Order: sequence, then structure tokens, then C-alpha cells
Amino acid sequence: MKLLSQILKQQSLNVVSSNEGAQKMSSALRCKKVSIVLDDVDNDSQLEYLVGGRGWFGDESRIITTTSRNSDLLQKHDEIYRVPELSIDEALELFQLARLSERDS
Repeated sequence: MKLLSQILKQQSLNVVSSNEGAQKMSSALRCKKVSIVLDDVDNDSQLEYLVGGRGWFGDESRIITTTSRNSDLLQKHDEIYRVPELSIDEALELFQLARLSERDS
């Protein structure tokens, strides 16, 4: 509900079901170019509820979903890119870059 309120820029929403929430989100984002990152998704209903189908977003939108437990749920979507696991040194370097970037903004 909080995500939907932020997307629609409304303080209070009266949504009685997840289907109604999904419809409101879909209509609000239908023509918008969005970038969405969903981290650690583990079941299809989460993915379906949050990103629905292709018609939910405008052209050139990108949806990035990570999962460590259920790669089967990604099989019915456009492209799958398997990211190799980082070594400890690579992970530390990435973390430090993110912290520097965060501090500079």
C-alpha cells in the first residue's frame, strides 16, 4: 500500500484487494518510462503483482529482478542475465564505490 501511495502521490488510498491495487498501479504507469529494481523476489505472485505485464509501462522501461532462490520464475520473461558471484575483493570495491557515490550526491 505504501508503494502504491508513493507511485500515485496520494496520502491515503482505499484499496480493497491486491487486484485493485495492481490495476491502479498499471494505469498510473502505463505511459511512463520507468526503471524498477526488485531484489530477492522468491515467488511468481510477487513479480506479477509488482510488474504485471509488458503493457504496464512505457517504451524503453527496464525491470531488473534478482532472485537467489527461484530462477524458474524468471523463465517466462524477456531476457535473463546471470550475474557471476563477486569475489570478496570485488564486492568490497563495489561497496566502496557505492559509498563514495552516495557521499558525493
